[in-house]
Amino acid sequence: MPGDSGAPGFIRPDPNPDPQSPALNKSVVYQLNDGTERRYPGITDYVERLVSMGVIKDLDDLIQNYSHLIGEIFFQWISTGQLGCLFAAKLARRPRENRWIPIVQLDALSSGEQLGGLLSAHLDAASENHEAAVVILPGVTTEEDVVKLVNALCSDPSGRWYRTDDGIDPDTTGRLYLVGLRWVLKGNKSVNYVLGFAPLITMPFTRQSPFTALFLRIRDEKRTPEHVEDGRVQVHLADLDSTFHPQETHDQVWELTKRSRANHVEPNMTMAARARVTFSVSGDSAEALCGARKVRLDP
Repeated sequence: MPGDSGAPGFIRPDPNPDPQSPALNKSVVYQLNDGTERRYPGITDYVERLVSMGVIKDLDDLIQNYSHLIGEIFFQWISTGQLGCLFAAKLARRPRENRWIPIVQLDALSSGEQLGGLLSAHLDAASENHEAAVVILPGVTTEEDVVKLVNALCSDPSGRWYRTDDGIDPDTTGRLYLVGLRWVLKGNKSVNYVLGFAPLITMPFTRQSPFTALFLRIRDEKRTPEHVEDGRVQVHLADLDSTFHPQETHDQVWELTKRSRANHVEPNMTMAARARVTFSVSGDSAEALCGARKVRLDP
């Protein structure tokens, strides 16, 4: 059940925030569906704080010389609640203890068809001691880059990365193309719904992140009902231990999360915000996508 934990061994504790750090500005203003206004930090806010602390010179300096901080920024952004998911916001405050790992891949698109194998090797190694991994791709910044990323991954000769349209309802407005990216875990028994994030206006607000990223469940263990795709069990981030115990508490938070997410997601972005959708791009950009794999979905 979602409240059950099976964390093995010692995990390095997460450090507490430095009380002397300058306050983080929240320059992203968003009106929720109920009419209330919320403010969230954007990439410029994170960069400005690090510059004021004397850590970096600018965004390029952050990416090229301090990439280890990119993972910290991404997890801190999740903890702000912009995703609308109360589970994610809590878990992101203690990513190490909850066995999340960041993998920062610079210049990913230059790897071409080798990118899929490279990332699979990182994810396979991470799965030995972690429950989930986020692959952060600072060089992927446009819709065209996202399409190139999907195409590069799906060209992996192993076939462990693929995209599919099966099980994905189309965008009701007809303006967007919804991309479902999948990754087969190393044991070939499970397939992951890859959750995508990107700083693009074609993405739902809950997925408009400081950096483009792929968030994956990297272990086979299930905590949700089992569904099968092409003979493999589907796994996703809902299979993580929520850390809300007992089960009754988990269920109460789940109800609150459904309300929060519904309040955050634009009405015209409901389909794009579903967990089975990785990215949403314009129809023009989607024309360059590689072919989708036909899969069999079993209940």
